[in-house]
Amino acid sequence: MSLTRLLKRDILSTTESGAYKTRPLNIHEDPSTFVRLVLGLSSPSEAILGFDTSVQWTVKNGKRVSGSITTLNALGKRIKYQLNMAKHVIVTRVVRGRGTVCWHAKDKDGKSILLKDSWRTDGQKPEHMFLERAKGLVGVAQMIAFEDNRAETKLFRPASFDFTIAGFDNRTMCRVTMPCYGLAVHEFTSQAQAIAALRDAIQGHLTLLKVGLLHQDVSIDNILLGEDAAPAGFCGILIDLEMAVHVTGPAARIIDKHHQAGTRLYQSVSVVDARSHLPRDYIDDLESFFYVLCYLLYGFEGVNVQFPDAFGPDSVLGEWERRTPRMASYRKEIYITMEGPAYRAPPPFWSVACINLCDKYRKFLAPLIDAKGHIRRKHPSLITREELQEIYSGVDNHYADVLAMFDTALVELSKPGGSDPRPAPPAQRTPESSVNSYISTSGSSSTSPPLKRPLGHLEELDTPSAKRQRLNFNDLNAHDGSSSHSD
Repeated sequence: MSLTRLLKRDILSTTESGAYKTRPLNIHEDPSTFVRLVLGLSSPSEAILGFDTSVQWTVKNGKRVSGSITTLNALGKRIKYQLNMAKHVIVTRVVRGRGTVCWHAKDKDGKSILLKDSWRTDGQKPEHMFLERAKGLVGVAQMIAFEDNRAETKLFRPASFDFTIAGFDNRTMCRVTMPCYGLAVHEFTSQAQAIAALRDAIQGHLTLLKVGLLHQDVSIDNILLGEDAAPAGFCGILIDLEMAVHVTGPAARIIDKHHQAGTRLYQSVSVVDARSHLPRDYIDDLESFFYVLCYLLYGFEGVNVQFPDAFGPDSVLGEWERRTPRMASYRKEIYITMEGPAYRAPPPFWSVACINLCDKYRKFLAPLIDAKGHIRRKHPSLITREELQEIYSGVDNHYADVLAMFDTALVELSKPGGSDPRPAPPAQRTPESSVNSYISTSGSSSTSPPLKRPLGHLEELDTPSAKRQRLNFNDLNAHDGSSSHSD
């Protein structure tokens, strides 16, 4: 292909606000633009080439051997940190979205820290506002400093660009410096460690609610293990407050169906149901913690051993993630109100204590989901605040009950043989007619006869690679925590 033919084409650029394609360029009719393009691409200036000049590398023999990153400290002064070359940069591999990048570094005392870059839309409040309110809270990520308004995606568009066009959201970059915590919870080294991490993350969620913040994005990727030998309360850390909202009670005031926070797999029955007119509340997040527990139970058959058919089309997790929103909502409700781990058995690796925890947790959620279900199926004009307030009146007891379940499980796991694997259960099957009958009525309660589902051979995974990355430990540092929302 000739150079003339090549440059009679569009030029494509991408930012966190999406891709932008220019009009076709003809180098004969517009030679000055062609010259500027060549000069720009040949420039020795990192800023002109589009690099972030706050990150600098030392390269020897074609390999990066050291690096530094510059930002603001808590006093608003410039500070340079040395990058931790032993840890990979965590990059969100998306064209349009928050574009999160996490840099591992060390402070002057050699303590590990994390610098998180992300791009928020103009309608979002910056994460550092939520982290400021969360200062001193146990079980929640803490902030050392932040540097806001580092760049805006609209500045990477030409002056002639129509910023009112549908689909374009200007995004602003913010860098937050935080302490570096442990690995993601799915990198647990024991059952007790995983359960303790979940328990303390739930406690952290409660402390956030008490200071007027609802997290809204509970997932497997947003719960980290505490440091080794961490005391009670610090075994798990709830991170990523980007999707949080300010609340004056147990629920958010505004319902935004176009920007539902969270990842489909962990969203509650009410949130996944596209017909729901209920505001997001703390019960939705407690339900999300339950799905994180289920992810561990059904996603792993050992420490660092992923269950190969975890996301098969007939698996528990596959039905929650791969189905349409309405069907996923039904399948979650069926599992919680009717099936549970007794009829959809997790791998034998998980002890009786963990299975009992899962079963108690789902039985705790069942009446709450049923009560909210009766409300959300009404016409919006018929829903009263009093109906929801009756449910929310038990908020303190709800958290206390859930935390007590985890405490009981931890006591059982600490006993001799408490974490031993269970005997492999025999395969059980569920008549499809029972499932279809439930879906058609959608009003069955937890007193209905339990359903049994196949536990045998499952079809091969056919989900997008971004979904399967959750169970790919080799690609953990490049994992993006794919989300079903567009923020």
